[in-house]
Amino acid sequence: MQSHNSQQFWNGINKLGPRKFRGIPVEIILESGECSSVVETVFDNREKDFANVFSVCSGSFDDAFLKEMIGLKEIMESEMIADCDSANMFSNADFSCEEVENKIHKSKPKKASGFDEMLKSVV
Repeated sequence: MQSHNSQQFWNGINKLGPRKFRGIPVEIILESGECSSVVETVFDNREKDFANVFSVCSGSFDDAFLKEMIGLKEIMESEMIADCDSANMFSNADFSCEEVENKIHKSKPKKASGFDEMLKSVV
C-alpha cells in the first residue's frame, strides 16, 4: 500500500480489519422454537406482540390507577434521592495529595490536557 495522499492511505488502512455490520438483523424465534428470518413473518409477529402488550393496558387507566402510579413514583424518587446522598459521599469526597500524585505519575508523558510539566511541581 503506497500512496502520497494521506487521506487515500488512511482510507485503505480503515478497510483492513473486521467489517462493521450496519444492518439490523431481522429474525424472530417462533412459538415452535424455530428461528425465522422471513420479513413478513417477523413483522407480523412483532405487530402481534406489541398489540398484546398495549391491549393489556387499554381500559385500565382510570383516576385511581393514575393516583396509585403517582404515589409509587414519588416513593421511588424519594428513595433515589436518599440513596444518592449516601452513595455519593465517597465519590464527592476531596482528592488527597497522594491520589493526585499517583495519577500524575501513571499518566503518559506529553498527554496532559494542559501545561505538561506537572511532575516538576509535584516532585
